[in-house]
Amino acid sequence: MKNRAKVAAVIVTYNRPQMLRQQLKLLRNTGVEAVVLVNNGGEVDLDTLEVAANMKGEFSQFHLINSEENLGAAGGFHFGIIKALESGVKYVWLMDDDVFPQESSLRELVDVVHEFINERQLNSIGFFSSKVLWTDDRLHQMNSPSFLNRGVSRKLGYPLLKSASFVSLLIPVEHILKVGLPIKEFFIWCDDVEFTRRLSKIIGPGVYCEKSEVIHNTVSNMGVNFSLIEKNNSWKYRYGLRNQIALTVSGEFEWQSLQKSFLAIFRVIFGKSTIGTKAKVLSGLFEVPELVKIIRNSTQLGLQSKKRAVV
Repeated sequence: MKNRAKVAAVIVTYNRPQMLRQQLKLLRNTGVEAVVLVNNGGEVDLDTLEVAANMKGEFSQFHLINSEENLGAAGGFHFGIIKALESGVKYVWLMDDDVFPQESSLRELVDVVHEFINERQLNSIGFFSSKVLWTDDRLHQMNSPSFLNRGVSRKLGYPLLKSASFVSLLIPVEHILKVGLPIKEFFIWCDDVEFTRRLSKIIGPGVYCEKSEVIHNTVSNMGVNFSLIEKNNSWKYRYGLRNQIALTVSGEFEWQSLQKSFLAIFRVIFGKSTIGTKAKVLSGLFEVPELVKIIRNSTQLGLQSKKRAVV
């Protein structure tokens, strides 16, 4: 009987079989034992199914979830984490299918975890985030974490985070059991910010593990810019604006978030896209009240769970 895996890499993919094949080959070299692959698009994506079939033997555990519809990144991570929890691992390691880990990426994350375990501080750390680079080794603009103003962890000295992206994020399973799952209704964008903020609020801040490096192999190295909306990508910005405003409202209008949200709306309205495209993006704002309820409910359920665990 095989030993139970300690870490499961949870990967969400959508119609990028060549990218996925390269990622899984690199992932094999990190020493991760278990993989949960969420295939958005399901059994119609034959190329991705072939990659999964060819690579599954490279890991001690390999779980494939074929969704009948595109669940988005948020839905993929939601259900992928559920499968990881069922497999009995202690940590989940989240990443998209265009994230290329280095051989030492996971080891460096786990080494930092062990430092906090030895200091008996793991229960107060929400998550562990890698340093995310672009293909030219510069920091990836879209995946810059949000650092806490109060600096570094006591004694160990690691930078502390308020939030981070799902690009190489390691989370103890016991924390997920207390705070709940990523909100699948986000579909894409801001789901990682909401979830890591929830971890920070209920468990404690995240830790920035600079020695753990990954490459995010995106087309370009740039952040989200609501001035650059086009007809073919307006659906992304619709989710992005809706989710960002909902996060701002659910956080009771923090000044920095409020500024960011007003700037996003301003850029949509006065950007160069057509009136029809702008209207499509702005229409998502009608869904904000319902999404705010979901966010607040998730946080409240997590707080109640944490309180029961303490008691």
